[in-house]
Amino acid sequence: VSGSNISVRQMGFIEKNTDRDIFRIPAGAGPWNLTVSPVSIRPNLDFRAILRAGNGSIVSDQDPLGLAAVNFNFSSLPEDDYTLEIYGVGYGDPAVSGYSNYASLGRYFISGTYPNSGSTPPTTPTPAPSATP
Repeated sequence: VSGSNISVRQMGFIEKNTDRDIFRIPAGAGPWNLTVSPVSIRPNLDFRAILRAGNGSIVSDQDPLGLAAVNFNFSSLPEDDYTLEIYGVGYGDPAVSGYSNYASLGRYFISGTYPNSGSTPPTTPTPAPSATP
């Protein structure tokens, strides 16, 4: 299915301020349109989302102000084994007018498309039946 797009609809959850969710994305070359957003029912997750290339270099690092969504929209990225990292963050100086990442917890939703790499996912081998008396 090389050349087609993979559609993503994935829910995630940051349950502790030390959580880091990392998603592996084996993608083909082409356009990306991914959105990460806090879930709208009682949102409390102020998050940062980092898209990295297979060599670890940062493709995009987004830390929106407050409880906003982020978009990873690219007209074209090369084929690579990307990772998407999501974790809760704070804002400003907690002693003055900001807050720490202590309560940046909650659910988020990833949606959108990215190009298929054409690789097939690994399959679990089926054991051959055998009989022993």
